[in-house]
Amino acid sequence: MNIAISHEGTDFDALASMFAVSKLYPGTRIIIGGSVNRNVRRFLTLYGTFFDYSTEKELDWKSVKKIWVVDASAPSRSGKAEELIQNGEVAFAVFDHHPETTEGLKGEQVIIQSTGACTTILVELIKEQTLPLNSLESTLLILGIYEDTGSLTFPTTTARDLQAAAFLVEHGAKLSAVPDYVNMQLTNEQRDVLKQMVNSLTVVEVNGIQVHFTSVQVNDYVDGVSFLVHKLMDLEEINVLFSLFDMENKVYVIARSRLEEIDVSTITAGLNGGGHKSAASASIKGSSLDEVRKKIITMMKHSFSFTRAIDIMSTPVKTVHRDSSINEAYLTLIRSGFSGLPVVNDDEMLVGIIARRDMEKAIHH
Repeated sequence: MNIAISHEGTDFDALASMFAVSKLYPGTRIIIGGSVNRNVRRFLTLYGTFFDYSTEKELDWKSVKKIWVVDASAPSRSGKAEELIQNGEVAFAVFDHHPETTEGLKGEQVIIQSTGACTTILVELIKEQTLPLNSLESTLLILGIYEDTGSLTFPTTTARDLQAAAFLVEHGAKLSAVPDYVNMQLTNEQRDVLKQMVNSLTVVEVNGIQVHFTSVQVNDYVDGVSFLVHKLMDLEEINVLFSLFDMENKVYVIARSRLEEIDVSTITAGLNGGGHKSAASASIKGSSLDEVRKKIITMMKHSFSFTRAIDIMSTPVKTVHRDSSINEAYLTLIRSGFSGLPVVNDDEMLVGIIARRDMEKAIHH
């Protein structure tokens, strides 16, 4: 038996990628292991009978001959299949869109490409082989692309994702299903967690960069926390965010970055996680929220450094008092050779900037 597996916490990109593999390689069975995101669970409740899938508990692992690993390239994210893969007992192949990690799988076929969604890579293969798709199948595939690219708006979105989505629309994908499954309303539990995230929000300056942290402890596992992280970033206009969740004896880290210079996947890789430059995650056992937070700050300090104003500025700083005349300010400017001067008050606090052209206009006037 050949099977397709993905990471725990099955999202639409994982489910759609597994289905695409079953389409490309007939006879491959979709295996869902661990937790399933709420929106995916709702989809399977309605349409699960149209897709040939099983759970890990229902599978006879001794009958497995080949494993297709999708939307994950690290053994630690592949559930019960990890033992078979590590021991070399089965053949396996990988389709993924996350940067390859040091513990990445080395199968007989490993395709890792930079796209917004893993589904995109497999849709391209379906297109190449001119395989038929019905409306429901196309809808599942487009949900995989839309969810992992934030409806084609995340920085990781590529032209290939848009082209794959267009191909699926041509084959009957229902875009009207996207808001039903990708932009679902928050549950009461999610609202409570989002409120805790807002209340626990703190800022740490790391090498001149404002890094935000949230630390939330919840009794039970909460679906869709990654969606809450995006919500919080939009609410607070945050550039770099590490959200820490203590759930079920694990600390889950979800990291997001809007800065080109900050690659959060390098930090989560140090926590045995993975992801993209702008979106990454990890889960840690045996550590507290505070311990994980301190470790992230330490790694950030050693991983990123930037040229700061103090590194390139002229010293000593030449300033002009706000009560100085234009002629006095202009004379100071000429003597210093600068093109502008900071304006300060009696307490030497910055109150403005005046440029040479402003002075020349004033003198001319």
